[in-house]
Amino acid sequence: MLPTGYKSILICDTRRAQEWRAGLRQAGLELVMIETEGLTSEKGAWELAVPEAQELAAKAFVAKVIQGRLRLPRAPFLSGTGIMSMIAIVLIVLVLVLASWMKAVR
Repeated sequence: MLPTGYKSILICDTRRAQEWRAGLRQAGLELVMIETEGLTSEKGAWELAVPEAQELAAKAFVAKVIQGRLRLPRAPFLSGTGIMSMIAIVLIVLVLVLASWMKAVR
């Protein structure tokens, strides 16, 4: 549910929402991200909303991006927690492989 006084401008996936958030903030606009919910929402989809007073400026920004006159900053493929999780998995697998190799050598 949108906060009072905010207007929805976009619904997109997490990575794209992060790019839109960064771009809109660089343009000096306030933004809230609300995870979508309900029967018609997709898992991981976000609704982006701006204050009513900034709605026209936000829509103009979105139009410029869609027309190719502006580019959004790229969000990293993996977030900090994603990288840490991958490192932990690799280390665990490495320990298991090393342990089984040590057991086979004996």
